[in-house]
Amino acid sequence: MPRTAQACPPSDAPVIGEQWHAACDRCGASYTLAGWLGLPMVAQVESAWLATHMVSWQTEHVVEVRRCARCATAMSRRRTVTSGS
Repeated sequence: MPRTAQACPPSDAPVIGEQWHAACDRCGASYTLAGWLGLPMVAQVESAWLATHMVSWQTEHVVEVRRCARCATAMSRRRTVTSGS
């Protein structure tokens, strides 16, 4: 079964108040979770690969790389995944 990103952020995602938040380090563009999910996916680094390079990595996490809509910089965020059908 393919693994797909959940519609909820991981427990350690940046949060401002009660809202999930991501910002581009280059231009400062700010994204809600819905905005993040709407950005073009550049890559997704799978959990199995990450676990071989990290001291501790949870199997339900991947790293998503998405392109900033304003300046086209690649941004990465850790995401929780589930098995999809």
